[in-house]
This record gives sequence, C-alpha cells and structure tokens, in this order.
Amino acid sequence: MAMLENLVNVVEPIAEGLQHINLMQGYKVYGAHLGPFKTPARESDAGHMPPEFNVDQQVFLQQKQQGKAWSWSAIRPSVVGGFALGNPMNLALAIAVYAAVRRSWGCHYDFPESPALMTS
Repeated sequence: MAMLENLVNVVEPIAEGLQHINLMQGYKVYGAHLGPFKTPARESDAGHMPPEFNVDQQVFLQQKQQGKAWSWSAIRPSVVGGFALGNPMNLALAIAVYAAVRRSWGCHYDFPESPALMTS
C-alpha cells in the first residue's frame, strides 16, 4: 500500500500526461486464497474478512482520482505465469517440470486438462 501511495503522490503532480493507472491484482480480491468464492464474482460484491490490501489500493485510487483527468482500472487474471526467484508456487514452473518429466520418459506432451474446462 505504501509503495502505491508513494508512487502516485510523487508522480501525479509532475506527470502532465498521466492518463491511466492499472492495478495488477488477482482473485484474492474475491477471497480465492481463503477458499471457494461466489462466481461470477462482481466488483460490487461485499468484501471478505480479513480485508485484502488490493481493496485498500482501489479505495486509495478512487479517492485520489476524484476530479482528475486520469482514470484507473484493475486486472484480475486467475493465474499469472512468469519468472520470480524463490516462488515455488509459479504455475509456469510446475508446467515446465511436468513437460520435462514427460520428455525424459519419452512421452509427448499432453496437458492434463479437465473436460470441465473445455468450452464449445
């Protein structure tokens, strides 16, 4: 929270061309880290306990943006894949390990998807 506040409070007064601020969030806003949550989730849904810092960031931007020319938004992907040191929970790493094991066994790569994920 402090990083966002510091960034916006320093940059906004000097950034004449500031048009938009985007928050990279995730499903924690809906309480996904606490277990199943109502779907489809809506921004208007009541918050969960304990409060989540992403909601605090939104409230800060909503208040800071009042009467200003710039806008803000939040993106909430269900999964983020990428490189992060010391992050063993990265889905990209798990898929890479699975693919490497399959290859070492001489098997072609079959992604273990669920038929429930398939859409027509």
